[in-house]
Amino acid sequence: MKHVFLNLMNLEITFFFAAIIAALMFASCDMENDGEPIDESYSDYSVTIRFFVTDHSSHSLLNSTSEKVYNEGDIVVKSLQGDNIDYDIRMNYGNYDYQLIVDLGSYGSDGMVTNKFVIEWDHDKIATTDTIVCEIDRNEEKAVVKKMWVNGILNYVCNENIVNLVTETTLIKTNLEILDVYDGSSSSQSRVEKEDDGLIYKYWLTDAEGRETNVFSQQEVKDKGFIIHISATNATSQTYRYRLNKSNFSASVFDSEHKYRGTTCNYIWNELTLLYPGEIYKLSDNWCSYNEANIMSNNLLPAGKYYIYTSGIVPVVPNDIQEPMSIIPAIYARDMPTMILNFEVK
Repeated sequence: MKHVFLNLMNLEITFFFAAIIAALMFASCDMENDGEPIDESYSDYSVTIRFFVTDHSSHSLLNSTSEKVYNEGDIVVKSLQGDNIDYDIRMNYGNYDYQLIVDLGSYGSDGMVTNKFVIEWDHDKIATTDTIVCEIDRNEEKAVVKKMWVNGILNYVCNENIVNLVTETTLIKTNLEILDVYDGSSSSQSRVEKEDDGLIYKYWLTDAEGRETNVFSQQEVKDKGFIIHISATNATSQTYRYRLNKSNFSASVFDSEHKYRGTTCNYIWNELTLLYPGEIYKLSDNWCSYNEANIMSNNLLPAGKYYIYTSGIVPVVPNDIQEPMSIIPAIYARDMPTMILNFEVK
C-alpha cells in the first residue's frame, strides 16, 4: 500500500511540472524576443510584378531576337529593406514578348505597407538604376500592389475592376544604341542637323512662343512647356513617298542618369506624304505639364540636365514604286540618323 501511495504522489508531481512546462511553452509562443506579445496581424506576404521593358518607340529591350537588349546577366534587382527578391526574364505568351518578372516577399503587417527596391542595368559597362516604390495592401488572404512609382513618377495604379489581378506595367528606358553614343555633354546647341542620302534632317527645340533655345526655367516648363521640332528636307531630284511619326523622334525625355522623365502630350501618326524635291516635311510636338482634362501630369521637370533623341526606321519610297506599303521591299526603309539634343531646366 505504501508503494502505491508513493507512486500516486510521484505521478501527481510529474503532472504538476508537466503542466507548468506546457504553460511556459504556450506563453513563450505568444511572446516576441523582447517579451512583447506577437501581433497576429503580422505575417509573410508576397507579390509578383511583371515589367515590359521598352524604348520610347515600344521596342522591347528584353527580346532575345534583337542584338541590343538586356540579358538576364545584365540585370540585378535589390531590396532597399532587406526583403526577399527573386527575378528572371520570361516569355509572356499573351503577346510573345519578354518580361522581367520580380517576385517580392516580405514580413509585415496587414493593411497598407510600402516596399522599395532598385533595378540595376548594365550595358557594356554603362550602368543605370531605376528605383521602384510599391504601395501594397495586404491581409490574410492576398497582397495587392495598389500603386507603383518609378524614379519618383507614378507608373501604375491598380484597376479594382479586373478579376484575377496581375501587376503588369512598362519601364521605358533609353534605346541601347543611344547609350552607346551618348557622351553626357551639356551642349549649348538647341539644334542638330544631319544629312542622310539626300535627306537633310533638322532637330530643334523652342519655347512655347517659338523662340529657339535649349534652356528653360522650371516655371516656364510648368506653365507653358516647350516644343520639340523635327524636319526632313528632300535635297534630291527624286519625289518620295515619305512618313515621319512620333516613334521616329523621342518624345520621351531622359535625365543625365538615363532615367525616363515623361512623354510629350500628343500622339502623332501621319499617312504617307509625297515629298517633292526641295520640299520640307515637318513635325512638332508639345511638352506640357497638364493633360487634356487640365490635370497636372508627370511632366514636371525639376532643375537639371536632360536629353531627347531620334531613332527608328522611316519609309523613303520613290514615287514611281506604286506597290502597297505592306509589300514594299525593305530596301526602301531607312534608319533615322541618330541625333541627340541636350537641354537644361533651371
